[in-house]
Amino acid sequence: MKDSNNPVMIKISVGQDKARVVEFWNRNNNSDFDGIFEWMYSVNQSHNKIYYLTDSSQGSIIGLIGLSNRTFKIGDQNLHFGQTIHFLVDREYRNLIYAIRLQKALLEDCKKNDIKILYGFPLPAAIGVQLRVGFRILGNFERWTKPLRVEYYLKKRMKNELLVQLCSFILNPLLKIISKDFIQFKSSDTTTMLGDKFNNQYDTLWEIASKKFKIIGDRSAKYLDWRYNQNPKNTCEVFSLFNKQNVLQGYIVFQIKDNIAIISDLLFDTVESLEAIFGEFFKIMRKRNMNAITIEFYGSELVTKRLKKLHFYNRFSGGKIVLYTDDDIISDVNMTDKNEWFITRADCDI
Repeated sequence: MKDSNNPVMIKISVGQDKARVVEFWNRNNNSDFDGIFEWMYSVNQSHNKIYYLTDSSQGSIIGLIGLSNRTFKIGDQNLHFGQTIHFLVDREYRNLIYAIRLQKALLEDCKKNDIKILYGFPLPAAIGVQLRVGFRILGNFERWTKPLRVEYYLKKRMKNELLVQLCSFILNPLLKIISKDFIQFKSSDTTTMLGDKFNNQYDTLWEIASKKFKIIGDRSAKYLDWRYNQNPKNTCEVFSLFNKQNVLQGYIVFQIKDNIAIISDLLFDTVESLEAIFGEFFKIMRKRNMNAITIEFYGSELVTKRLKKLHFYNRFSGGKIVLYTDDDIISDVNMTDKNEWFITRADCDI
């Protein structure tokens, strides 16, 4: 492990030293960072920043951390949160000194810019570093799974493909009956649609739905369009529910991977709409021969109770959510109370 002589901390925003940052990331993370850099730190997202540490003797980057500025609604207030992202230290310089220095630089800059609350979804190796600088564990990002076909389980336990198919033929109808999907009917006055566009109806839904939760991140049409349609790695679809007046009542953003429907985000105006859109979503996913549906969620029992009712099973994903704040209670909202929050993968800007 190398030791840098008097490393220099530099903060950058749009375009500054992009080539060096991208090269550093790709070299240490074995991935293509160019498109993500443009999406996350472009002119349209100029409030997002990257902080990086250089070796003063050679001028090379030895570590970096990003800050995504995110608007959250807390009670009746709209506040700017900071999300810590893209935390990486060069393999040859990985020690607590440089990791902590990067984290502290970000925190100091946030205080200067009146960003009082930060959160993140750190990798296990980074949790200890963030705890040392004042973050704490908010909770576990829970993975909820609803099996649609028994292949989801059988392939993990059986090597004989013919036997898997035979058991599936017998057990899949039984699973559907046990799950009670057949009683999940939408109203005759509602319609559903698959698409990928976010118009002003999503703004109206956001205004209604945001009042149901004490702490929830912006889900305006503008944010959703940036988060999904402008994301270079996006492969998501949008499943939406409308009433007879063609008013949006709820949506599910999802992607398909390995025959599993992975829900990235959802929002709804009433609990009845949540159950109705899930009922229709189950039918569509069964027609596509999906083995299961999963969603990662942290927060209100308004959601988790319905997930249980709809036969989702809680499978802890192993991910932690961390929080940094000087005050546990803001506007009579308890920041440490899980039931106050609404967090999905839409709140992970990575």
